[in-house]
Amino acid sequence: MSFAERLAPLIAQRLGLRPSVRSTDAELATLIEARRRTLGLSSAAAYLEHVTRAPELELAHLAAAFTNGWTWFFRDHEAIVALAERLRASANGAPARVWVAGCSTGEEAYGVAIACAERGVDVRVVASDVDAARIEIARRAEYGAHALRRVPETALARWFEARGDRARVSAELRARVMLRVHNLLDPPLLAPGGGGWDAIVCRNVLLHCTDESSSRIADQLASAVASHGVVLFGPGDPRPSAPIVVTPRPVARAPSTPPPPPRERSVDELWADARERIARGAYAAAGGSLERLLARAPDRVEAWLALGNVRLATHDLAGAEDAYRAAERIDPLSAELCFVWGALHRKRGAWDDATRALRRAVFLDADLWPARYLLAGAWDRAGEHERARAALDATRRSLVRRPEIRWRSCVDDIEALACPAEMVRAICAQRVGSKEEVG
Repeated sequence: MSFAERLAPLIAQRLGLRPSVRSTDAELATLIEARRRTLGLSSAAAYLEHVTRAPELELAHLAAAFTNGWTWFFRDHEAIVALAERLRASANGAPARVWVAGCSTGEEAYGVAIACAERGVDVRVVASDVDAARIEIARRAEYGAHALRRVPETALARWFEARGDRARVSAELRARVMLRVHNLLDPPLLAPGGGGWDAIVCRNVLLHCTDESSSRIADQLASAVASHGVVLFGPGDPRPSAPIVVTPRPVARAPSTPPPPPRERSVDELWADARERIARGAYAAAGGSLERLLARAPDRVEAWLALGNVRLATHDLAGAEDAYRAAERIDPLSAELCFVWGALHRKRGAWDDATRALRRAVFLDADLWPARYLLAGAWDRAGEHERARAALDATRRSLVRRPEIRWRSCVDDIEALACPAEMVRAICAQRVGSKEEVG
């Protein structure tokens, strides 16, 4: 039985998390080895026994392998801007109190503080996550280029301090954000001063949870918000049964005379619009632009790939398959297409199909390191641990030769597909050369 299979019931019961398609035994083995050494235990088996006896104290350290903690600044920032506008409109002279629940490494919490500060809102943000390691990263508040890639230059200059090739959140913003380790299955955090939170931001968290825990967390958050407040969920989260207040976008006043009909946009304009929407995480809107584009230019293979990618990101697996099949008819020898086929099969749990697609991707493009990295995870799932290590070694060498991949279909802007080079490089460095059995 693999590490994931042994730990999944405990993780679900105590943290409410379901195993992710990215929860490979390689990632779990890396975490388990680090915790084993920290605790002075003799073997992985001894560590698993320790976890079984004391899950309340230890399981949170493993949360990273069961969730996708990738995030970045200004992700779907329009929703946060709308929230800041709402807080400004309802200001009563006291600081607004915002809880960012499931904050991962802190980018969204600081993003809330930036949006509020830029609109003159005095805010106090409490940000929490079950993973203490991620909270420590948020507390250091230093970020690299990947996390900062959507921050405008003016905001970068105003709210960050340069630290070599990284940047640290300014002291002014750090003072507005309090960080806590907290399990969302536990009773909700209390707003300072009582009376409920003015806003709770819990985006792209429930999608990692079991159905039962997702409903329970949503109910608890709804009970913790003030009567005038708002609970903001993410577009990929399951629709909670608890009542929530949706932050409306400002509605423009209708002009006295009807506007002229909009000019029909060109294919290139539709492609640029779709790329911009994908970068903001507005996948459904991006899909609409791509569909209009493809109705006029059905041979644009990159548009079919991008359409499949956004459908995959919104869990429309049948729609993603249709789009990838259309791309395959135009360019059957695309390594990028084979890579996204592999991602689709992984999401379905069809590991044999994923392995075949990913092997084809690296055959067509030997230095497509994201495909090699996913292939290593597929080999691990199959118990082929030596093959997995070989794939990670090849991944590491490909990263040296080609650290940046130039995708045709905006892969780097879609969380379900992106493989941040920094994370992959670190995992390869930890795993390659180890002789310990993974499963």
